[in-house]
Amino acid sequence: MNKTLNTIIVTAIIASVAGYWVGYVKGGKAVDASGKAKIAAAEKLFPSQSKTLVVNGTVARTTDKSIMLERVVAPLSPLATDIPTTREVLITNATKITKIQQKSSAVYNGEMAAFEKAIQSRHSGVVAPPSPFTEVTISLSDIKAGDAVTASASEDILDASSFTAAQIQVSAIR
Repeated sequence: MNKTLNTIIVTAIIASVAGYWVGYVKGGKAVDASGKAKIAAAEKLFPSQSKTLVVNGTVARTTDKSIMLERVVAPLSPLATDIPTTREVLITNATKITKIQQKSSAVYNGEMAAFEKAIQSRHSGVVAPPSPFTEVTISLSDIKAGDAVTASASEDILDASSFTAAQIQVSAIR
């Protein structure tokens, strides 16, 4: 009885190893060959992503005409490849550079009181709440390494390692 059980176990192990080898080694090559065709077919099923006009990142360094961003985050297509993780953002005279700053509590509380009063006095229509932040125009020299930045462009920049910015917005959070 023990001999029969041992024979069954050995046969099962040999069959498992042989099945693994056939499936992984032989089948893997077939999947690699057909995988590219399947990816191409899947790309046809998904519409191409609309243009990427905005990226976020951390300032690594600045020059008198550019910002080098690292740890760049951009909207991604599920099938996109080779997206740059660092980007050079070129600055021109037309580039708008701003910094988001938190309003003082006195200013914000005054705006909230006016907002609440407007809500109570209106019977219909939409009243927008005040923003706790304000946008202040700054210069390129005010941007420092480590600042969190949102850069926007007028052309598709999904795979661009360098682009000219239409607007740069520096976060108040560092």
